[in-house]
Amino acid sequence: MSSKEITICGPQLNLTYVEFSLDSIKTKKELHEVLSEYIPEWDSGNSESGLLFPPVSAQDNDANELSINLKKDESLIPRPSPGKILFVSYYFYDEEVYKATLINNEPLTVKGQRFNDDYYFSQFFQGDHNLDADPIDVGEHNGDVSWQFMIHNKTISMGDIRGIRFESEDMNELVDNVYALYEAYLSLNNEIQIKSENRVVTEVRFLSLDSEMYDWLELEKKEETEESRKEFFVLKLNHFILTLKEESGNSIGDKILVSDNGKDFNELNQGLNSIDFEFYEDLKVYIPITNKTSGDDLNMLFLSSMKDYAIATKFPNNDELISQAYDCGEYDTGYYEPSAVLPDEGYICGNIDENGSFKSLSGWEEDIKTYSIAVEMLKK
Repeated sequence: MSSKEITICGPQLNLTYVEFSLDSIKTKKELHEVLSEYIPEWDSGNSESGLLFPPVSAQDNDANELSINLKKDESLIPRPSPGKILFVSYYFYDEEVYKATLINNEPLTVKGQRFNDDYYFSQFFQGDHNLDADPIDVGEHNGDVSWQFMIHNKTISMGDIRGIRFESEDMNELVDNVYALYEAYLSLNNEIQIKSENRVVTEVRFLSLDSEMYDWLELEKKEETEESRKEFFVLKLNHFILTLKEESGNSIGDKILVSDNGKDFNELNQGLNSIDFEFYEDLKVYIPITNKTSGDDLNMLFLSSMKDYAIATKFPNNDELISQAYDCGEYDTGYYEPSAVLPDEGYICGNIDENGSFKSLSGWEEDIKTYSIAVEMLKK
């Protein structure tokens, strides 16, 4: 019996990136020189590629359409660490084709990596088996190339810069825009960076708390009382904090706040057993996190590293405060996985001003008020 071969067709992303130290481009003149050398060699550097998910088609030898499962993985390219910047160029091949030979009857799964809110894949699996798959290189480039300039917590996007003359107003404008992206993060402003930008506050609320509690009560052979409810929540919260601390590389602040009404806040180390909360399912936890301060970093931390928890979160993403829920290693609805009736903009709670204050969007006023109180308390 001959093996089945699957043919998958769709747009292929082709991406190249180069990393620079901000110390090497402290002035606009230095940035101008670096860009002048970089642009002619824009396609040299680290490269990544992958087909857009879902593909246009996926067929076996008999032209039967096959379904493909997506396993979401980390970002296609990681954000740079503080003090670094990435120059990222990318373009697409239309109608690229990948072929892979199926080895059993298990469902076909692809590992998708995120870039610009979409997922791209180049790895194919059946169960634990990694299938060999390569592009046939029949896709055609339409000629368009786009750019991103990316630092640890911010990104700017722009169109094709290949035709810019080095001594022109367009080049000066490019330099101004890129320099404005990272100017506040130069070593000259390191004190400001350490005090404010290398530390963000994340709000966490547990989902499906009651069903988990009833399972725990049955396992522990306990009756449902106020004390047993409190015992369950304290155990769950402490385990969550310990896991988050381990998965984040010990990047959790010492002071953590909890509140069930948005008005009264208690420190975690005060001993939650002595505190009576009215609504455990509404209790929100405010956690300062250092080092992992970009929205993408925090998103991947909760998505990939906290797979034992169903949680709703709020955290800064560039100059916005966003809302995203996670269901044990999968997205629930939110900014990174909008519902069918609400676009990602609907999960933006507010905007963050240059001074760090928050301005709520319609419908999020109480959430922003509570979050702002917690942030101010954690600054002290």
